[in-house]
Amino acid sequence: MITFSSRNQNQPFLGPTLRAFVPPCLPPLRHLRTHRLRRTPLGFGLGRGRLAAIVAGDPDLFAGRARILGLDIAIEQVDAAAGVHELFAHALPIFPVRLPTKTEPGVGDELCADAIITAIDTCVDWVRKGKARAVVTNPINKKLLSAAGFEHPCHTQYLAELCATSDGTPRPVMMLVCGDLRVVPATVHIPLKDVPGALTQELIVETVDIAVKDLRDCFGISTPRIAVTGLNPDAGEDGMLG
Repeated sequence: MITFSSRNQNQPFLGPTLRAFVPPCLPPLRHLRTHRLRRTPLGFGLGRGRLAAIVAGDPDLFAGRARILGLDIAIEQVDAAAGVHELFAHALPIFPVRLPTKTEPGVGDELCADAIITAIDTCVDWVRKGKARAVVTNPINKKLLSAAGFEHPCHTQYLAELCATSDGTPRPVMMLVCGDLRVVPATVHIPLKDVPGALTQELIVETVDIAVKDLRDCFGISTPRIAVTGLNPDAGEDGMLG
C-alpha cells in the first residue's frame, strides 16, 4: 500500500489487500498501522500532500480488524481515486471490494477467492489507466486460490499476465530491496528440491539481463554491480560439493 514517489501529486497509490489470508488479519494490520504512522518519520510523507494510498478491500473487514487491534482509525469508502490525498490525512480510504462471507483471523475461506482476484484486477487496471502510479501487493494464500481454480503459482505471474501487451507477456522477475542491496532470485515459487534442475545458464543470463536493464531504467543506477551467488556452499568448490 505504500509508495515512495511524488512526481505526480494528483495520483494516489493502490494496494490490493484482500489478497492475503495467511493469516487473513495480517494485511489489514499492515495497512492500518501504515496509516497510523503516516505523520511520523516512518510514514515516508504519507498524508502530507505528496503521497497518499487507497486500499481495495472490504471496509467491514478493516473496521473489524481495527476494533480487534484497538486501533482508532477512521475508515471511509471511496468510489474513485480522486480526492484521496485530502482524505488520507485523517482517514484510510477504501475502494470497496466486498467479501461474500465473514472471515476470522487465521482462517482462510475459498469463498473469498473471487474478491481477492477482483482486488488485484482493480488495482492493476487503475495503474494502467493512469489513475494511480503504483501497486504494492500483499502475500496471497496460494493454496486457497489454487483450490478455487486460480491457475497461477503466485500473483507475480498473474501480474505479468495482466500487464501483457501485443508483444506478449513479459517474464516477471522478483527483486527484494533493502537499502543499497537488491537481490533477484533466479527461480521463484518452486520446491527447493526442484531448484538445481531448474537452474540453467540461459535462465541465469536472462535474469541478470532483466535486472541490469531495470536497475538502469527504473532505479537510475547507470553501472550496476552484479554478483551471482552459488547454489551450493562455497559455490560448489569446483564440483566437489555439487
